[in-house]
Amino acid sequence: MAPVEQLPHLLRLLDDDTPAVRKAVVEHLEALGDRLGPALDSMPEPPAEGQLELIGQLLLPAKQRRLEEKWEAWLRSEGNPRRLEKAMELLSDFLGSPLRRRRLGEALDRLAAEYRLNEPQPEVRSLVSFLFLAKGLRGAQVDYYRPENSDLLQVLERRQGLPISLVILLLLVARRLDLKVEGCNFPGHFLARFQEGKELVLIDCFHEGRFLDLQELTQLYPKSSQTIRTIARLATPTEAIVARVLRNLIRAFQQVGQAESQGAFLESLLRKLEGHQRRWERNHQKAQWQAIHPLFWPGSLVRLAESDRRGVVVDLDPEFKGPRPGRDAAVTTSKQPWYHVLIDDGTTIQYLPEESWQADSLRTPIRHPLIPYFFSGFEGGRYQRNGLAWPRD
Repeated sequence: MAPVEQLPHLLRLLDDDTPAVRKAVVEHLEALGDRLGPALDSMPEPPAEGQLELIGQLLLPAKQRRLEEKWEAWLRSEGNPRRLEKAMELLSDFLGSPLRRRRLGEALDRLAAEYRLNEPQPEVRSLVSFLFLAKGLRGAQVDYYRPENSDLLQVLERRQGLPISLVILLLLVARRLDLKVEGCNFPGHFLARFQEGKELVLIDCFHEGRFLDLQELTQLYPKSSQTIRTIARLATPTEAIVARVLRNLIRAFQQVGQAESQGAFLESLLRKLEGHQRRWERNHQKAQWQAIHPLFWPGSLVRLAESDRRGVVVDLDPEFKGPRPGRDAAVTTSKQPWYHVLIDDGTTIQYLPEESWQADSLRTPIRHPLIPYFFSGFEGGRYQRNGLAWPRD
C-alpha cells in the first residue's frame, strides 16, 4: 500500500516522461486507490488543474480496466431493480475527477430526503416541480455534447444536462419515493412518462419539466401520429437507456478530440451490451414462438400477397387479438398467427393474418420511423430484433 505522505513527491514527477519514472508514478497512484481523492483534497497546497488532468490521463488505463471488469458483472445482473442506477454510477465513477468524493447514490438519497421534507405524500407533478423549478435542473444549451452532461453527479453539480440525463435523475429519485415514472425513447429528445388516471402524461425534462399529453404531441406531428402513439406506449428497457447514454458519450468524446482514448473504449462497452442483448433476444424469441411454428419471425421481410406493399415483421400473436384503433385489420375465423408489420416508406403499421403475407424477395432495408426502436441491425436480408416489447395496451 502506497503511503499518502509520498503524494507531494509524486505530483512533482507527473510530467516526467521517462518510462521508468512514469511507470513508478502510475503504480503509486493506483496503489492509493480510494484514498487518492481525499488525500489530494486535504493537501495544504491543492493540486493545480493541470496536475489533476495529468493524474486523470495516467490513471485512465487502470480506470478502463476496472470499468470493463465491472461492466461484465453488470451485464449479468438482469432483474436487479437498481440496474439503471448501477450503470450510471459506474459511468459516473469512470468520468469523475480524482478529487471526487461524493457517490451518486448518496446524492440521490439526499435529493429524495429533501423533497420529502415538504411533501410527506409524494406525487409526480410536485416532484417534477421540485427538481426542475426549485432545484433548477435544466437542459444544457451550450456545449450540448460535452461529456459532463452525461455524468449524473456533474449534472447535479452544474444543474444542467442532456434530456436523457435529466430524465434518468427523475426516474431514480422517483423510485426512492415509490413513484412510477418511466423513460420514453422519443427520437432526438428523450422524455419521461407516467400514468395519471387513464391518461398517459409525457414530461420534457429538458424544458423545466414541461408536461405534454399525447394528443398535444400528435398535433405537433400530425403525419406521424400513429408512430408517435406507438412510441409513447413503448416501455423503454434499461439496456436501451444505457445504450443511448453510451452513444451520447461516444459522440461527446469524438467532438473533444478523445475518440481514440475514450470514444473507442466506450464503443467496446456498447458492443458488449448490444451483443449480450442479441444473445438474450434470440433465446427468448425461440422459447416464445417455437410452439406455434410461425411462417415468419420478427425481423422477417414480407410482402402483402395481393399488392406490392412490403414491410418487416415486428411482432406476432399466436392468433387474432383484435384490431387496435387506426389499424387496418380484417378478422378471420381460421386459427393462425397474426403479424404486426411495419410498412415500407411510411408510418403505417398493419395487423393481418399469416395467409395475407408472403416472403419478400427484395431483401433490401425497410424505411419506417419505428425501425431503430425495434431492430438493432440489418444483415443478409433480415433485421435483428431487439428486446423492446411491442405495446400490448
